[in-house]
Formats: sequence, C-alpha cells, structure tokens
Amino acid sequence: MTMNESRAGAAQGGLVGRIIRMITATREEWGRIEPEPATVPGLITGWTVPLALIPALTAIVTLGVIGSGVPGLAVVKLPLLNTVVMAGVQFALLVAMTWVMGQVINALAPNFGGTQNPVQAMKVAAYSGTAACAFSVLQIVPFLGIVAIVGLVLSVLALHAGLPVLMKSPPERTLGFTASVVGIMFVLWLVAWAVSSAVTGPLMMSHMMQRPGVSINGGPGGAQVKIGGTTIDTGA
Repeated sequence: MTMNESRAGAAQGGLVGRIIRMITATREEWGRIEPEPATVPGLITGWTVPLALIPALTAIVTLGVIGSGVPGLAVVKLPLLNTVVMAGVQFALLVAMTWVMGQVINALAPNFGGTQNPVQAMKVAAYSGTAACAFSVLQIVPFLGIVAIVGLVLSVLALHAGLPVLMKSPPERTLGFTASVVGIMFVLWLVAWAVSSAVTGPLMMSHMMQRPGVSINGGPGGAQVKIGGTTIDTGA
C-alpha cells in the first residue's frame, strides 16, 4: 500500500479528516479502518510518517523559533541546526517505536484471546497514536504544553477501543491486553529516550554553556545551575 492508497483509505476528509474522527469518534473510525486493505510498510509511510512530522515540526518551532521555558523568567532558544537534529531524532524514534508497538501487539494477541495479524496490529499501533501526535502542537503555546497529556490519554483509550475490533480480543480481556501493551511500551520508550538523550543532551548543554551568565558546577550529590542571578540546586 502506497501513501496515496493509505490516503484514499482515509477518505471523507483525507488525513486531516481521519485525525479528527480518531479523536472525536474513535470507535466508529476503528470500524472503518478494520476492513481497509493495507500493508505494514504502507501504514508506516502513509500514516505514521506524516503523523510523526507533527511533533517533530512542533519541536522545531518551540525550541528553535519561539524558545522553551517560562516567558519573562527563563527562555531557552536553540540554534536551528541543533533543533533540527533533535527533532529528527524524535521523528525517527517515533516511527521506529510505532513499528515496535505493532510487533508487541501482534505477539501478545494470542495471550488475550485475540488473533495474530501483523497488518491489523500495525493499524492499531499507527492509528492509536493519532491524538498524542495531534495534541503535541499545544506545546507551541506557553502554559498549554501540559494539556498535551490529554492527547496521550486519548491515545491509550483509542488503543483500548481498537484491540477488540482489529485483534479480535474478547471485550472482557481487552483491559489486560491494553495494560500489557502500555506497560511494555513504557519500558521500551524509557530505554529509547535514554539512548536518544545521548545525542540530544549534549546539543542542549553545549548551547546553554555558551550563553552569557550561565554556569554549571556539579558533584556526586547534584549540581548548581546559575542563569544570570538565579541559582538552581538540582541536588535539593
């Protein structure tokens, strides 16, 4: 399935229409998705890649254009190249972890009375993340970034609604199925973020250290970060 075929499958408004329906009419949209012809590569290129661009572009705008922090107190704006690299890592990580999630869902299906089907499992993984990616744009607006967590909650609810429809798990076992997928993916995401931080962390710190009035003094018990006339004791 190509990107055009995926978009054709998401008729009635294309990609934007499907995003809206996955948030506002989740159960009904799973019913439309279930019979659609698809392939795992097609779902990645036709849905996951465009969707993953939303948080990646949001990160570029937030960190490289507007700046991240508390307006009037401390705002950090990274060089555009650093921001693009960080957003690229985030983008690649999201696409890769969506594929991993599809494998996890397919592997767990028999344990919860479901039917293994790699394509249907990939559909669940790809489409259930819609709300989390869509709500990430709120991070552009100061003080609204915390609201983006609503998207994550909606994505978990979408996962719970999609498993019995696409993986044919009995409704009474869907909660356990959902909890298992979320738990495994949480651990895998922690590992993935730790690895990605090895790339993105130095970019942030190198920029901070170049800013006038910024110094970091650390030891085994923590560090003191001084920005202008404000000192933050991370150990405390």
